Amino acid sequence: MERQERRDSPRNRIDCAMSFRLAGKDVSHEGFCINISGSGVLFEADDPLTTGTAVEIHLVPQRGVAAPLTAFIEVVRCVATDAGPYRIAGAIKGIKS
Repeated sequence: MERQERRDSPRNRIDCAMSFRLAGKDVSHEGFCINISGSGVLFEADDPLTTGTAVEIHLVPQRGVAAPLTAFIEVVRCVATDAGPYRIAGAIKGIKS
């Protein structure tokens, strides 16, 4: 059976290191961005994040596929992987200029 794509914006594979911090906190955490679209982002991190958490992300792609980005997201999904890190999906709520 063929799976139908339901996303409004196509995902672009980005594979780059990133940093993030919880809204209102000063502590920065490291992660790895897997893909991004006009409305969301998927990344891996060592610690889980709760659905609904507001997070500021910052990424600087190394291969020139996208410009550096600082954005505000809301966590919509967080699942553990067999390899260890958590896969975290976030809806982009705003872009920081």
